Amino acid sequence: MAEMKNLVLDPQYLKIIAKSLSDTFVEYLSPQPILNLSPLLKSQSKLFIETGIATGDAELIEELVHCLTEDESEGAELIVELRKVLHDLHHVLDYKHLNCQPDGSHETCYVSSVLICLMDGSFLSQLSQQEACKICSIMCEKKFISEKSSEMALKKNNAIEICLEVLKSIRQRKPDWPFEFVKCLKSIHTVHSDNDQVRAKSLTLVQKPAISSQTVEGAHEKIEKESNYSLAEAANFLETCPPLSSKFSEDDSEKYFAALKREEQKHMTDFSDESDSDDDDSENEMVDLGLRQYQEELAQDALAGKNTIICAPTGSGKTRVATHVILEHLKKREGANLKKKVAFLARTVPLVMQQFKSLKRYLPNKYLMENVTGDSEYSMNLHKLLDHYDVVVMTPRILENHVTGEDPLIPGGLAAFSLLVFDECHHTRKGEAYNSLMLSYLHTKMKSSVDLPQVVGLTASIGVEKAKNVPEAEVNILKICSNLDAVCISMVKKYEKEMEELVPVPKEEIQMLKERDHDECSEKIVKIIKDLEQRALQLIKEVKHEDLEKLMKNSPFPQDKKSQKYGQRVVMMEKKAMAIARQPQKETNTSIHSILVIAYHLKAYNVALDLYDLVQWRDVLDFLKKRFNHFCERKAKGGLTRAEDTFYSFFKELEQQQRTKKNNNRNLKDLKKVIKRNLLQEEGTQSESRKISKGIIFVRTRFLAHALASSIENSSDGLLRGLGTSVFTGTEAPESEGGMTSAQQEEIIDQFMNGSLRLLVATSVAEEGLDIPECNLVIKYNHVGNEVTTVQMRGRSRRTGGKSVLLGFDNIYKKELINQYDAKMMKDAIRNVSSMTEDEIRRANEKNQAEILKNDEIDKLVKRNEKSHLIDKDFKMVCKFCRQVVIQGKDVKLIDDSHHVVVNREFMNQVQMKRNKSLHVTGQMATYGSGICR
Repeated sequence: MAEMKNLVLDPQYLKIIAKSLSDTFVEYLSPQPILNLSPLLKSQSKLFIETGIATGDAELIEELVHCLTEDESEGAELIVELRKVLHDLHHVLDYKHLNCQPDGSHETCYVSSVLICLMDGSFLSQLSQQEACKICSIMCEKKFISEKSSEMALKKNNAIEICLEVLKSIRQRKPDWPFEFVKCLKSIHTVHSDNDQVRAKSLTLVQKPAISSQTVEGAHEKIEKESNYSLAEAANFLETCPPLSSKFSEDDSEKYFAALKREEQKHMTDFSDESDSDDDDSENEMVDLGLRQYQEELAQDALAGKNTIICAPTGSGKTRVATHVILEHLKKREGANLKKKVAFLARTVPLVMQQFKSLKRYLPNKYLMENVTGDSEYSMNLHKLLDHYDVVVMTPRILENHVTGEDPLIPGGLAAFSLLVFDECHHTRKGEAYNSLMLSYLHTKMKSSVDLPQVVGLTASIGVEKAKNVPEAEVNILKICSNLDAVCISMVKKYEKEMEELVPVPKEEIQMLKERDHDECSEKIVKIIKDLEQRALQLIKEVKHEDLEKLMKNSPFPQDKKSQKYGQRVVMMEKKAMAIARQPQKETNTSIHSILVIAYHLKAYNVALDLYDLVQWRDVLDFLKKRFNHFCERKAKGGLTRAEDTFYSFFKELEQQQRTKKNNNRNLKDLKKVIKRNLLQEEGTQSESRKISKGIIFVRTRFLAHALASSIENSSDGLLRGLGTSVFTGTEAPESEGGMTSAQQEEIIDQFMNGSLRLLVATSVAEEGLDIPECNLVIKYNHVGNEVTTVQMRGRSRRTGGKSVLLGFDNIYKKELINQYDAKMMKDAIRNVSSMTEDEIRRANEKNQAEILKNDEIDKLVKRNEKSHLIDKDFKMVCKFCRQVVIQGKDVKLIDDSHHVVVNREFMNQVQMKRNKSLHVTGQMATYGSGICR
């Protein structure tokens, strides 16, 4: 095997190893024994110093892990110290620093051994490149790293770089990855054991530390009870452990692996070559997509080079049709020695990754592909990569940043491409990134004779907006055609019967829910809301601000305290008050500050009332507790104003009086019955088909998604608990507010696809495009959108015999009836437009596009006029709560033309940081967490 002297001493490698183990540390380490043993680590823990053992292990270990991952010392001192402490504790058979689950999946001795093995780091120097590639492939197969990460690792030049790339790419919330990794190392060591025998014999034994009889006797019961190892095996392991030192020699590692081999035999399984990838690296010129006749019909217009919208039901294989179109386009352009450059656009990161994998599977390897999203480190360097790829799958904002403006980064703008494919193209409307791209396209078409790319759109539905009848719906659909410069809509007509036989249509059910408006809990919340409203009105009178008084007079608080309209009304009041607070003479105005705090509380209680109808009472209290947590922290430090303390006391009173209320939500029970009836056992039997059944529950808010998932995961019903349930939310919000990173989204989709998760609780981010064939249940839990989302959400149920179930209140039921009517009207209008001649659609396009470009020029003129009246003057922003945190205007800079950041590091002294669980990279920015006032 390859060797490298003193590799483990490189602090950069140590930091990568420690960071990859972050989730494992949080899952398995109990911090207090570690801190008690290490003055150095203890000195880094502010929580331990301030509160000692009163602090919970969870907070302490998160703080410790944060210190390790942020260790900027030249020699990675904190990481080296932790490595020494772990080894010392293992050496004396003291495992109080480990938290192992009672299910026995990993015993304490084994966990300790694995952590030491990886923290040692010598494995990096003991692997050949082939062996490192083997490990990389297995870690990808086991879903510990993504396919994209595996591809990047396998491109590295040597074993060390491959291993480091794998460690960097370990997915979040995968604390058990080290056990699989060490299993691979162990298996490779076994393969080489015959060749290493001579070398092993020549090793100089390390001096063994003295082991007292008391130590052995004290360990006897622990070993027999926890590990089922004999005392002889335990003593043998102790004798072969390296000495108490922060540095491991190469000889130590040889004996250490041998010790692992003897001690952990029952945890290891034989390494198999069957996991090797059998992907064909040939050019794959003959690709059989296996298109059905109806799919070939859908592709005809695009294959003829026309700009078209391919419109077909969800699950009919539009992506496969698009793949066929792309392949034929590349072949044709290549044969004619013409420009061949394809941009496949998808609106979200999960969809980009899904479509990239699909295209990668079917397109010949000679056509080079790449995917680029806002999370990519090269998201602002597409222009530097473009010449090297034939097909790029990306989010529209990436392309927009490179082709729009007076001096686009990609010379020629969109003309650099030969084909544009728009997934879910019905989003080509004003205000959407798709539309910004096509505006650039239309301007170029109008002003220049350059060769513009062919445009192909994919959709299952084209919204009709506020159309009252089919003719008005046709007008809206023709506008989408104009936006995409499409001369036809490609639909299945000749082979419609074949499509109907092959594409499953889910059975639709509607079940009414009952609101909980007049029970003790809801009335208590409404009482608090009304009290806060009266206080806000009184404060507004004291402020005597014309705009604020006019708002309250013309738009009083709505009667329905849990409606979206109520929340919007509170936001309007908040914005008016914030505008006043930004005036220098009002910065310290306590009345304005109190109004803003009231607005914050009203928004929280508005959401709480909505949650109360749909989840358990304890979930509502947990939500409010999280929303008001910063008030709790400041109260503990004596930092609340009198008004803040009064408003916070309302919640504490609510919590104390109602925490013991019995959880009994009939709506939630009905939801769980639907889940069990469709995904789980029924009357003690379970058919083979139900074992792989999966479902998606759509909800309106992130808060509800998390509360609902928690309720199912912690259900008293063991069958529900065993389903495997996870939330799936968007990336716009930070993790602290229920959002997800792109890496987390990709991980959840992978787990859903492979069956380790069978139920997702999702917001609107999952409504469109996700291709999950085994999903047979879609539940809309008191949530509907418009006619487009009705079609899209229904389409997530892909499996034959699937169901789409609406559980909703009366107002939601009526909205769904309207959506179903509009969906039928939309279908008729699309069919009518698809029957129009190309000349008729072209004439409509010319008229619509002239209006589009005219309105765009007017919008640009208005913006230029507004910009010309801007005054370059100093300004400052203050925190709306504490009024103390101040940001000077000169310290605010614009990054990537979209993110405003504070570049003065002194600002950090005014706030405290709440770190996210994972790093969120956007273009040239990396988001670590949120800053809140002290």
